[in-house]
Formats: sequence, C-alpha cells, structure tokens
Amino acid sequence: MKAKVICVQTTDPGRIGDLLQGKLNEFLATVPSADVRSTHMAALDIGGPSQADVLVVYTVFYTA
Repeated sequence: MKAKVICVQTTDPGRIGDLLQGKLNEFLATVPSADVRSTHMAALDIGGPSQADVLVVYTVFYTA
C-alpha cells in the first residue's frame, strides 16, 4: 500500500471541499491505476486570533 499526502491551506473554510477535490483529481490523473483503499483527514487552525487560516492534511492510502 502507498500513501499520498495532499495539503491545502485557505482563509475560507467554505472552500476546503472544493480545494481538496481539485487536488485529489490532480493526483488521480497522475496515477490513473490508483485504487483508493482509505483516507484520513486532519484540519489545523494555523492562524492567530485575528486570522482564519486553516491547513488541511488529507492522506490517501492506495494501491496501484
């Protein structure tokens, strides 16, 4: 099994799904034989009290 880590950072939490979907589609286009077995996601608030930066780390476990 292999793993691919996808990271997105945004100040607009409402866009996280779209950003992750875009990055996942890019990855799957480069590895068309990937068979996704499972995923894991972690979100971190990396902004201070005056910022709304969110970092999302999405790990895709797959076989190819």
